[in-house]
Amino acid sequence: MNSNSPDNLEEKAANFVQQLWDNPSLLGLSPLQKEEQLHAFIEANAATLQPTMATKPYFQDIPWPRVMKLFRQALFQLANQDLGFLYESILKDRVDISFFRELEPAAGELPSVKEQLGRYVKKFADRAMSRKELAGPIMGVATDMVDKYITMALRRQKYIGIE
Repeated sequence: MNSNSPDNLEEKAANFVQQLWDNPSLLGLSPLQKEEQLHAFIEANAATLQPTMATKPYFQDIPWPRVMKLFRQALFQLANQDLGFLYESILKDRVDISFFRELEPAAGELPSVKEQLGRYVKKFADRAMSRKELAGPIMGVATDMVDKYITMALRRQKYIGIE
């Protein structure tokens, strides 16, 4: 296979991004936070990365904007892969939608509602403009922040600022 074939270029970018993704310093972050951090890292270090990435084992003779696009695509794919697992885990283990039965007895089976919610969140995450906005809510649910503060918010009936 030609080392600069589209498939091989995507594989090279995916391997590089995977090494960054697996960095232990990113362990407590959600997939969207990792994606954002790594995108910022690559952008900030582009001048240092470019000479190395322009060599034969990597992306020789490939324009730097094309290489950056490959990195962004690889980051997006990794984040989506991990997000799928996170969404499933959150919907399965952390989101209680039993109240739907009280609101609309004919709303259907709860697994169906969760599947619809999962499809909606995935669709939301696939759009660049809305994708970044998911990081906070996902981490809030995944880390039990919602449960921790919702009782207090309901009791006080006022806004609660989290700093």
